[in-house]
Amino acid sequence: MEEECGERLGSWLKKKGVAEEYAHEYPFNTQIFITFVYRYMHEDLVLLKSVPEEYFEEFFFDYVLRKVMVIPHEYVLFMPALKLFYQFLAEKKYIDNPEPVLEILDDMEEEFIDELRERYR
Repeated sequence: MEEECGERLGSWLKKKGVAEEYAHEYPFNTQIFITFVYRYMHEDLVLLKSVPEEYFEEFFFDYVLRKVMVIPHEYVLFMPALKLFYQFLAEKKYIDNPEPVLEILDDMEEEFIDELRERYR
């Protein structure tokens, strides 16, 4: 599922005119998020439609930084990738409204960037 969703997102991004570099990288980041949602141990059942805010925090501030090995500047791609992914899910009618998730991501973006700066000085 992760791969197929990533491929569809990549096609969607290309049709939207997103630069080739990001149309390739963002699906990779999204696949990692889908793996986190569906294969990582959570206290509750989690679906892309209903990821609690604390799971986004866990994803960015624990899972990504501990389990994803990329060069430091590539970590910043996760946030915009997930924002576009949730817009994609809304356009494809998987979710009704991406705004609550986009607000969560907007609220934690600066803190995530600060964490990256601190780690990779």
